[in-house]
Amino acid sequence: MHKFPNSAIPKSAKSVINMTYDYHLKVQEVIIYDIDSLIQCGKKFSISLDEWTSIGKNKYVNINLHFRNDEKMQYIKTGLVKINGKCTAEQFVQLVSECTILYTDLYLLLF
Repeated sequence: MHKFPNSAIPKSAKSVINMTYDYHLKVQEVIIYDIDSLIQCGKKFSISLDEWTSIGKNKYVNINLHFRNDEKMQYIKTGLVKINGKCTAEQFVQLVSECTILYTDLYLLLF
């Protein structure tokens, strides 16, 4: 679990948004590093999609990468992506390709 640095509590909504976004970028860097390291080790991935609907009826999907490490199945959550309306299989493929393009080596491995 990540611990936030000992700093003052943000005084505005904008400060909270900026702090959250900065944290998101740091986590994304760690995910990219982890995926790149696994690819360099020759690991192969499987993908699963988890769909989630919020109380406010907003729909999201999370792309999970599954891999075997030391004879154990492990996974990496890449983060939630908002879905607008219904999502067909073709739209899910597009969604996965758009999300994994952030992780360039993974994109080349999958597509």
